[in-house]
Amino acid sequence: MERPKITPIVAFDYKVNQKTDFKIGFPDSKISYSNNDRNKFSLTNSFNGNFYHLDKTSSTGNNSEKAVLSQMTSALEYERNVAGNWFLNFKAGYDFNKKYNLLDSNDHKVYDYNTGNGYVLGIGIKYKQ
Repeated sequence: MERPKITPIVAFDYKVNQKTDFKIGFPDSKISYSNNDRNKFSLTNSFNGNFYHLDKTSSTGNNSEKAVLSQMTSALEYERNVAGNWFLNFKAGYDFNKKYNLLDSNDHKVYDYNTGNGYVLGIGIKYKQ
């Protein structure tokens, strides 16, 4: 039987002034600066992860029942308000401490994809209400 996994979250969020705020904590930290209403620059450090139960029919023959993915990301982000509630987002950074493992029913590692560390570059469009 699968037991829930808990990640503690601790953060101190403080707005220095209208243009600058920061959040220092675990697992996420962020420092942001806005030079005007349309631009926002951020330096972030975040933890991302997922946990999946695998379908028996898609078994790879290695007795795996679960997939666990996690990584830490440090990045510099720029967000631009282009019109109303629409924003463009640009992100450049580095992913480290990456883990992508397949586990058996007793949480023993069956396979390690050993994905390694690497750079991240993202461009996105957001709609915020």
